Amino acid sequence: MYRRKSITFLVLAALFLMSAAWMPANAVPRQCVILEGFTQWNCPPCATWNPMETTLLGQMTRDTVISIKYHVTWPGADNDIYNHWNVAENGQRISMYSVSSVPTTKIDGTLTPSGSTWQQILTSTTNHIRNQYSVSSPCTIDISALYSGSTTVNYSGTITAESSVAGLRLFVALITNEEHAPPQGSNGETVWYDVFRDMSPNANSGLMLTAGAGETEEFSGTLNCDASWGADNMHVVAFVQNIGTRQIVQGANTSVDQNYGMVFSSVEPYQRMINPSNQEYTYSLYIDHVGLLDDDYTVQLSGDFPEGWSHSIESNGVEPNESSIQVSLSSLETAHLTVRLNPNSNPGFAEFTVSAVSNNEPLVYDEATFRLMGGLDILVVDDDAGEGFESYYMNAITPFAETTQKVLGIWDMHADVLDNSYFNTTDIIVWFTGNTFQNGETIAPFDQLILGDYLNSGGRLLLSGQGIGFDIRTDQFMNQHLHMNYVMPYPQGDAIEGFTGDPISDGMVFELNGGESADNQSRQHRIISIDDYATPILRFAIADDSADCAMRIETPAYRTVYFAFGLEGINSNQTRADLMTASLDWLFAGVAAEDIPVTMPLEFSLGQNYPNPFNPETVIPFTLAERSLVTLNIYDILGREVVRLASGVHDAGFHSVNWNASNLSSGIYFYTLEAESGTNSFRNTRKLVLMK
Repeated sequence: MYRRKSITFLVLAALFLMSAAWMPANAVPRQCVILEGFTQWNCPPCATWNPMETTLLGQMTRDTVISIKYHVTWPGADNDIYNHWNVAENGQRISMYSVSSVPTTKIDGTLTPSGSTWQQILTSTTNHIRNQYSVSSPCTIDISALYSGSTTVNYSGTITAESSVAGLRLFVALITNEEHAPPQGSNGETVWYDVFRDMSPNANSGLMLTAGAGETEEFSGTLNCDASWGADNMHVVAFVQNIGTRQIVQGANTSVDQNYGMVFSSVEPYQRMINPSNQEYTYSLYIDHVGLLDDDYTVQLSGDFPEGWSHSIESNGVEPNESSIQVSLSSLETAHLTVRLNPNSNPGFAEFTVSAVSNNEPLVYDEATFRLMGGLDILVVDDDAGEGFESYYMNAITPFAETTQKVLGIWDMHADVLDNSYFNTTDIIVWFTGNTFQNGETIAPFDQLILGDYLNSGGRLLLSGQGIGFDIRTDQFMNQHLHMNYVMPYPQGDAIEGFTGDPISDGMVFELNGGESADNQSRQHRIISIDDYATPILRFAIADDSADCAMRIETPAYRTVYFAFGLEGINSNQTRADLMTASLDWLFAGVAAEDIPVTMPLEFSLGQNYPNPFNPETVIPFTLAERSLVTLNIYDILGREVVRLASGVHDAGFHSVNWNASNLSSGIYFYTLEAESGTNSFRNTRKLVLMK
C-alpha cells in the first residue's frame, strides 16, 4: 500500500513537470489593457459614445484599462485644438491603424468593438477588455514621471522580460483631461478625457527593446507639455507593442509627480446673498501639498470690498492678516485657510479672490473667486449661460448707480441657482438671457414663479432677451405679469425707434448689431399689449403697425420694463447707457405699495431642485393652487423609495423642502410630488444629481 502511494506521487510529479514544460514562459499577468480611441469635437456620434465609454472605463478602473484619445481632423471643420496641439503624432497613430471614421476604438492594437447599437458596442468593448486582461504578458513595466518645468515631463522606468521582448517597441504617451464650457466644437461636448498630448520617443516606431528572457532594460526620456495643464492633470501611459501585428502585449500608467505642487480646493459656493446686518461670514479653503519637497506658499486675499466691511485671511497657527499670509507645508501636508468677512451692517457687493503660489516654483499657482452681496438696490441677474454678456449691462448700469449712490451687485445663474428669498431687500432686478432661445428654458418655470412672487410683492424688474417671448408665449407669466402677447413672425430689421413723449424712449433712435454691440441679435421679436397696464416704448422702424419690441408695465403692485431683444445688441455704448438710465429712473420713480398681499399660485407645480447637481444639501420647491394632501418622495435610479420628505396637508401657496443627502452615495435620484385636493390631483417627477 505504501509502495503504491509512492508510485502515484512520482507519476503525478512527472505529469506536473511535463505540463510546466509546456506552459508559456511569458506567464506575467497584465498590468493594464490599452484602449486607443479616435474622436473629434465636431463629430455628433462621438458625443454619444465618448461619455458611455468614459463611464465604462471608470467602472473598470485604471488598474485594468487606460485610454489614450487621439483627435482627428474630420468629419467636421478642422478646428479641434486637441489635434492641432500635436498634429504630427495624432496623424501617425491614425495612419498606423488606418482609421477612416470616428468614433473608433482599438483595444490592445488589434481588437475593434462591434455591434449595431451603442449598447452592443459597449458590451463588446467590455468583453474585449476583460479577455485581454486575462492574457499573460512577456514582460512587466515599471515607470515613474516627474514634472520638471513649464513644458517638460521627465519619465524613467524598467522593462523586466520574463521571455524575450527583443524586437518589440516601447511607447510612452502623455494624456490630460480637459474641459471647455461652453463647448468649442459643434457636437456639444464640454469634457474630454485622456486627451493625447505627446509620445516618446515618437508615435510610429517607438523605442526598440533588446531584453532577452530574464533580463531588464532601463529607459528614460521627456514629454512635451504646457504650463497651463498642471501636473495633477497629467498622466503618463507606457505600453509595449509589436508594430508589425499592432498587438500591444503590456501596459502601465502613472500619475505625474512634481517637486513642488499643490491642490487648491474649496466647497464654498461661488456666490452668497446675505443680510448685511448679520455678523461675520467665513469661507474655508484648503491647500494640499502634493510636491515631493517641502514648500512655502504666499496666500493672498484681494478684491473690491465695500466701505465699512472688514476682512482677513488666516491659517493653522498663522495670524490673520487683511491681505497676505505665509504658509509652510511638508509633502502630503494640508493647510486649512479661513477667510472672514464682516459687513458691519453696511450693504454692498464684494468680489474677492483667494490665491496661493509656491515660493519655490511660481508656476504652481491657483486661485478661487467668490461673490458676497446684500442690501442691494439693483441686482443684475446674469442668465446668459456663460456667454459673457454681463459687461454690456454692468458698464451701462454702473454710471447710474454711482451717480445715484445705489448699491449694485451681480449674480451669475450659470454658477449658482437664485433663490426667491434673495429678493427680500432688493429694489430692482435687471435680468438678461443672452443668446438663449427656443429651448423652453429662457426664463425657466421656477424662475417665472419667483419673479411673479417678487412682482406681486411690489418689486421692479427690467427684463431683456431675444428669445424670451417665444419661449414663454404660452406661460401665465407672459400675460398675467407682463400683460402682453408674442407676435409671429419675428422681424428682420434692426432699426429701432422710441415713442414721442414716452418717459423712457422719447427721441431714441438706434440700430441693433454691428458697432459696439455684441452682434448677436438674430431672434429679437415683436410683442403686443393685451390691456392698459402695458404701454409700448420702442418699436421696429418698419411699416407694420404691430412692430412693438419693448413695453413698460405699471400695475398697482409693481413696475416692469421688458425688452424683446438683448440690450447687449445695441450698437452704441452711450445709447445703451442712456436707455438703461431712463429705464431705471422710471422704475425707481414708481414706489410700490408697502403691503401688497402675495397672490396665490393658480396651478400646481413641482420646481427643479437647486442647486443641481448638489452636495449634500438641496432645496425642492413646489406650489399648491389649493389646500392639499401632499407626499414628496425621493427614489433611487431603480425606483426604490429612499426617503419621504413631506407628508400631510399643506396650505395653498409656495413651498420648499430642504434635503440633506449626506448619508447617500453619488448618483441620479428622482423626486415625485403627489397632491390631492377634492377632485383635483397632481403628480410630477423630476431628476436630481448628487455629486460628492
